[in-house]
Amino acid sequence: MLLRRPPLPPPTLLHPPPLLLLLLFLPIIIVLNLLPPLRQVSTSAPSSPPRRPAASAARTTVAFAATPRSVRVGRHFRHRCLGRPPRAEAGSAPDDSVAENIRDDIIGSRRGQRTAGRQIAEGWHNFFREHSDRRTTTANEEQHRGLDSRIVCALDGISDLYDEINIAIGTPEMEKMFRKSEITPTNELVDWTFRLERDVRDIARDAKFLLKEYLRTTVLGELDDRTAMVAMKEKDKLEFLAGKVKGMQRVLRHYRMGHVKRFHPRSDESAYAINFQNKELKVAVGDSTSRSILDALEQPGLFVEFADQHNIVFGVDATKISKRGKSQLSLNLSPFQTERWMACYRQKLWWMTTTVGGATDRIPRETQFLLGKFTTQSKGKDEDGYILLLPLVDQVFRTSIYSNQQRKLQLRLESGDPLLLASQIPSSLYVAAGKDPYKLVARGVKFVSNYLGTFECRDRKSAPPNIDLFGWCTWDAFYSKVNRLGIGSGLDAFSNEMTPVKFLILDDGWQNAQNDEKWRIPQEADVREEEDVSEMVNGGVVSAETWGDKSGSQSSVLAKLVTWFYEKRVNRARFKSLSVRLWRWLAQGVMREKLISYFAEATDWMKRLVDIKANRKFNPLGEFAKDLKEQHGLDYIYCWHALLGYWLGVDPTAKGMKQFMPRIIYPYSSGLIPNILWVEPSLAWSPPTFVGVGMVSRKKADEFYEDLHSYLSICGVNGVKVDVQAAATTLGAKHGGGASLTRKMVHSMENSVRNNLNNSIIGCMAHPTENIYSFRSTPVARTSDDFYPNDQHSHQQHITTNAFNSLFLGEIVTPDWDCFHTKHPFNELHATARAVGGCPIYTSDRVGNSDYDLLRKLVLPDGRVYRAQLPGRPTRDSLFENVMGDAKTVLKVWNKNLVNGVVGAFNVQGWSWDRDLHGFRNNFSPDIPAPTLKTSIKASDVEDLKSPTGRFALYSHKFQRLHIASAGEEEGMELELAPTEADAVLVAPVFSFAKELQEQNFQWHRTEDILFAPLGNLQMLNGGGAISGVSKAYQNGEKIAYISIIGRQFLSFWCTKPPRIVRFQGYERSEENPDYNGVKLSFECMPVETGKNDYICRIDLSSFARTAVGSSNLRVQISEHKRRNSS
Repeated sequence: MLLRRPPLPPPTLLHPPPLLLLLLFLPIIIVLNLLPPLRQVSTSAPSSPPRRPAASAARTTVAFAATPRSVRVGRHFRHRCLGRPPRAEAGSAPDDSVAENIRDDIIGSRRGQRTAGRQIAEGWHNFFREHSDRRTTTANEEQHRGLDSRIVCALDGISDLYDEINIAIGTPEMEKMFRKSEITPTNELVDWTFRLERDVRDIARDAKFLLKEYLRTTVLGELDDRTAMVAMKEKDKLEFLAGKVKGMQRVLRHYRMGHVKRFHPRSDESAYAINFQNKELKVAVGDSTSRSILDALEQPGLFVEFADQHNIVFGVDATKISKRGKSQLSLNLSPFQTERWMACYRQKLWWMTTTVGGATDRIPRETQFLLGKFTTQSKGKDEDGYILLLPLVDQVFRTSIYSNQQRKLQLRLESGDPLLLASQIPSSLYVAAGKDPYKLVARGVKFVSNYLGTFECRDRKSAPPNIDLFGWCTWDAFYSKVNRLGIGSGLDAFSNEMTPVKFLILDDGWQNAQNDEKWRIPQEADVREEEDVSEMVNGGVVSAETWGDKSGSQSSVLAKLVTWFYEKRVNRARFKSLSVRLWRWLAQGVMREKLISYFAEATDWMKRLVDIKANRKFNPLGEFAKDLKEQHGLDYIYCWHALLGYWLGVDPTAKGMKQFMPRIIYPYSSGLIPNILWVEPSLAWSPPTFVGVGMVSRKKADEFYEDLHSYLSICGVNGVKVDVQAAATTLGAKHGGGASLTRKMVHSMENSVRNNLNNSIIGCMAHPTENIYSFRSTPVARTSDDFYPNDQHSHQQHITTNAFNSLFLGEIVTPDWDCFHTKHPFNELHATARAVGGCPIYTSDRVGNSDYDLLRKLVLPDGRVYRAQLPGRPTRDSLFENVMGDAKTVLKVWNKNLVNGVVGAFNVQGWSWDRDLHGFRNNFSPDIPAPTLKTSIKASDVEDLKSPTGRFALYSHKFQRLHIASAGEEEGMELELAPTEADAVLVAPVFSFAKELQEQNFQWHRTEDILFAPLGNLQMLNGGGAISGVSKAYQNGEKIAYISIIGRQFLSFWCTKPPRIVRFQGYERSEENPDYNGVKLSFECMPVETGKNDYICRIDLSSFARTAVGSSNLRVQISEHKRRNSS
């Protein structure tokens, strides 16, 4: 992206010295040798090249000279990009000699770069050492020392720059293609051009910045005349290179626009064609029908960066909006022309939630995912269509969506750094359309993944094995007061009740962290030590009133008064309201010391990490982890840590942190008002704004994470829960912007975890798109705000947020719906949600305070769980409905198991998040409570679930009722749910022996067929997960079904005839031997809703539960000899 920078302050470490500009531009020259010059750009070098150090002079000649080989390479790219000569057909390879030249050039230039980088770095070091020796001591000696520091700082990072360019011009996939001597136009080649163009754009941005630095008198004044003359002469060369870069961008854009249609994966049949003509976005449905979605007639700054038949990426030209560059800007578009829409927007800095609306409703600020529904005519029939809008994150700028008061859609773009001003932002908004919302979202997110290249989709990642095991998190059980003895007692309590914990999350409380020295308090002064965990408010925090009571009578009165004013007047006010302005003035003035004292004494939010190793409670950590695994049967242990180390990062004064060169950085200190402050005004008076965040140097990030995670790996820890990730997005001012900084930290962390902990990560507090679009290898991440056990108004929103956010986030990570309490007023609601969510199942029960009967509906005696295979997402009939406030809609969430499906039904009418009040609101009055609702569960609620007979067996876990649904049936199973009630309904395909009979018996039409449906373990909430496979056979006149099962407790199946023989691991149950060696079989004649008496057969295999591992095959012979012989 091209950016402009305003007049800069005096030189600092953030601004490299002017003579390093050529150093930064060497990679451009190398890359440009691979492409031909355009006609609009002069190919001749400047007439009088500037003088430069001898060590780099040779490389300069090579860089500007076009070798015969590079000419041939350029000709090849011209043919491919501009169509001269005629383009080769898709799948054809170029001439072998051309391929050889490209291969040699790429591989050779990559080798040459490393050598050139070392030579130039040494040359510049020698040059400036000479310059320092010649310079006499003056009154500006400090400025000279600052300049030298900038030089050294820039040179230290030169190896990183060359590594990035190495990746840009030759990925391993591309090198593999080159070694095969074939350059077939494939998706890999297209993706490579995407990445190359982004890197070139970044280099052009740096060039523009440094060009202005050359003209700064404050810099030139510090250099002698000879150096100043050299610096001025560099201007011509820089302008020449800028033109080359601009021409290269045009070539690459032309290549992408002209060829990506053939190279990109084909869209599915549900995709709609979409186009942007005459500043109007239209969706084409059928041959002649089109639907207008929005227009940009009043906004000249919007342009199409990329387009094919089914995908559009919009860019923003800021120069057409404002003559002066801005680090924040908004674009007004037309109203979003859909009947209904669903948005995922940020409710806090850390978290996203969801809302729905119609054509007249306003889309909230910080919307990061927008799905619209419209109705159109196709072949004379009404058809539902869907359109997807995804705001993107470029290298520097992030985009979000919201509606203004006139209901017009707005794009909000922010860099997070007042020094980074927009000129052209090519990747701002992605748009696609289709008739299947789930396939549309999957296709759109995968396209954005390929286009941005900064993250990967879920289907390209391997999920860690612990997500199929029952877990326990120490957070709500102990908060940061966690200790060894409590953990051991808790694990024993679960094991004694046949619900053993197999993976543990050791949450906050194990690290070595302290307040700053000024605010450090002795342990006896910590007001939380005397508080019971169950009495603490959300996050293990002591309330302000309790803190005031312990601090004295005057403090108590003041705390109560301040709390009343804050809750009634500030917390629910808009960002620029008088109440908020007054509070900010007080918080940064007379109340500052008191607020800091409260945060230091009543929370952990003022602490910084002082050492990599565990604190004294858990040191040595290795012995503790070994004891947990050997004595308590744990298989996996995860440890919590914040992305930046701890809540306020690391302590720059701590001995164990100085090697990482940390600095204190303050968010929101640049005078900018980021969009998130309108969403969460309290960020303006949070601990980071008072005392700053200690952040390790970007250059030392890899080393920091490597030290942390290698220490955990040596101690026997298997993974990490990485929390507080969104904090990095607020620290980008004067540090390259929030998006760039966040991407660097997240990728460094992921690389370290992949190398040391087998990529076992749970991402948390990471819902800004800067984080989401940086999840390159993170396999699991939270999809909602925390489970708050003491906030009775948060639970309906918690379930709804997880389900709707999984529609978006579930394409990138395996969703984590957070821990919950099994002994809680809303325990069944949460347990059912975890059963259908496709998420890890773990609790945070306090020691001994669990509902074990409920747990046994989720956990097998060996510690495994029946986790559904996909992210749990709302069904189509609840996807655009207000399930928390319309008094009529039940939230339905669908998922799939290996053989069958499951639908969760939730009555979550009641309380929901109010984005204007920054809190929860009751959608019903006290006199009129939330209603009891009726809903219908249909087999079609589970997307793409097939049945060989067209029939399905539906079984309600809550009401223990069976329903056999015919193909195309619209009514389904009727349920009635009171407020906060939930049910899990199994949807199982019905099988028959018709095909087997037809293949092996010519009189198959005279042989009675039998229908059956394996239901699974009906004692479990997701009992269908017990079935891992079904096969059938017709042998010697016998109809035999083979059912593969997971977990040997109970198996139930429906059939039209009772089975004659059941065999399991050599044991057999028959009419003559009804109970043999623990294999018990019982029949229940159940009148189903069709009026016939069918059978549910229940097989008790519990005697094998303790010893069996893995899946086993059950042989069910469901035919009767007498009836078969008589026929």
